[in-house]
Amino acid sequence: MRHYKHLTLYERENLLFLKAKGYSITAIAKSLGRNKGTISRELRRNSVSNQYMPVVAQHQYQARRAYCKPHNRLEHARLLEHVKHRLLECQWSPEEIAGRLRAEYGRCVISTTTIYRAIYSGWLNAPKASTASVIKS
Repeated sequence: MRHYKHLTLYERENLLFLKAKGYSITAIAKSLGRNKGTISRELRRNSVSNQYMPVVAQHQYQARRAYCKPHNRLEHARLLEHVKHRLLECQWSPEEIAGRLRAEYGRCVISTTTIYRAIYSGWLNAPKASTASVIKS
């Protein structure tokens, strides 16, 4: 398995500088200590209207990285509130919640494992009563 490092903003700026000086892709790759395919791919993927801008390329890289990671289903506020309501107010089990959503939407919306993980991590805790209301009682 090969391990590789992503280009840094500093390397992207050097790439722009060397490209502006008229260096070839091979010469830029040698100067940066990278494979020429990496440099070619960087220029192809991150050039806008034949203009390469390191800051824009860095933002595009960061956006792609954020998008490719798995996301927690309960990051969606409506789904989180739905699961909280069914679990805390209606006293449904995670199996019932997941099964009902599957029946309503015809596909698995959220798994019971995800709901259990949310319970154990504290995402679905009931709001705690304030100390003032406890003292008055």
